[in-house]
Amino acid sequence: QKVPLTGQQNAAISALSHTLADRPFPAHLQDADNDSAFEEAGAVDAALVNTHQFYKWFVQLESAMKSEIDEKYRLYESTLQEHVNTCDGILRQVDDTLNLFEQVQSLHSRAAIRIQTLHDACDQLLMDKQRLVGFAEALRSHPSEIQRATSKFSSFARLAQFLL
Repeated sequence: QKVPLTGQQNAAISALSHTLADRPFPAHLQDADNDSAFEEAGAVDAALVNTHQFYKWFVQLESAMKSEIDEKYRLYESTLQEHVNTCDGILRQVDDTLNLFEQVQSLHSRAAIRIQTLHDACDQLLMDKQRLVGFAEALRSHPSEIQRATSKFSSFARLAQFLL
């Protein structure tokens, strides 16, 4: 079970923390790994003695932070620019494809008109053929009728000569 600390205990811990924070770490107990971790994190090795050093350190810190932020935004901007370029490429491909579809549609319309014209011409030729076939059949039947009529006339003429 955990029991919360009393106010007096918290005050004692705080006083010890402040006292130990002011004292330097013994040289023979310094941890090399701990130092390198602080250096990697950008910790300040030297103690700040006066306000001028603090302001100098603070300006350097602000500059470093601004550089990091600027770098993030430059990276973000370059990523966005790549996306814009990709989108522009896709739009060009879509436009090209749309133009090709319009060309295909135009060719299809022209082909449909030609097919309709050809179909109409074929229908006209079929009607002409049927008329010509009818006319040819009439011509074929005409000589046989003429021969029948001629034979009847000649038989009437013989009969008329016989009677006369």
